[in-house]
Amino acid sequence: MPTVRTVEIELADASAEVEEVTISLEAEVHIQVGGFKPFSVVTIELHSEPVELVVAVADADGWIDVKATIPEDTDVGEHEIHIDGVDASDEPVEILIPAEIVEVAPTAAEATTTTVASTTTAAPVLVVDEESVLTFGYVWGPSEEAAALQILLGLTADGWYGPGTQAAHIAELEARGLPTDDVPNSPPTTTTTTLPPTTTVAVEGITEPDDSALDDYGSGQAGGIAYGGDDDCAYGDYDCLSTESGSVALAMSVFFTLTLLGGMGMMAWQALRREEDSTWV
Repeated sequence: MPTVRTVEIELADASAEVEEVTISLEAEVHIQVGGFKPFSVVTIELHSEPVELVVAVADADGWIDVKATIPEDTDVGEHEIHIDGVDASDEPVEILIPAEIVEVAPTAAEATTTTVASTTTAAPVLVVDEESVLTFGYVWGPSEEAAALQILLGLTADGWYGPGTQAAHIAELEARGLPTDDVPNSPPTTTTTTLPPTTTVAVEGITEPDDSALDDYGSGQAGGIAYGGDDDCAYGDYDCLSTESGSVALAMSVFFTLTLLGGMGMMAWQALRREEDSTWV
């Protein structure tokens, strides 16, 4: 069998019919396929034992245009080329192309091209527009588009736009003289400060004064002796007198004083009378 050094595979989308292709070991496969989500990652593998041939990035129109080489140590026989990605609705896209791998012919032969054409008219194939990938409006965090950017930047394509991707993205934009205005920034972090709870300690024997009982001068009832009331005092267990009880106490004090003075005066007068009587006798 002659050596098949180049194989062209062109499909408009996953619905296109495919035919088996014959490929020699170390031959180049030129793959042009449409119908993918713009700037999404497309993986191309050779099965039955999966061997990754190439990882591509769809262009702005959802097309990939890549070349892959069949490994020299691939077993000859029936295989499949798997093309996996997502469409514009983020639904999985899987294209399976039967491939017969053959040994290289012992003598040099003119390159033969085998073309598998789709049953529909294929849209023009565009080369991946790196500038479009770099200037795309990315968001901070995970996305399919971020994985495509990381492949272009030579980073691990984990699909997460974070500080490392941001730094490499800015550096590449500046190196190419492209604007960095649309480069996303990390979302702001918020810090919540929790105050410790307050503790109120009650001391036995001390109560807070009732401000409602104070007059404009900070005392109890204006003009009274102390705070009024039957049960409560301003501080501690001191006795409290109202204005009325204070007046009674004052009157009683005056009464007892006058009585005492009157009794003492009567005793002095009686003593004086006895002295006078004794003198006349």
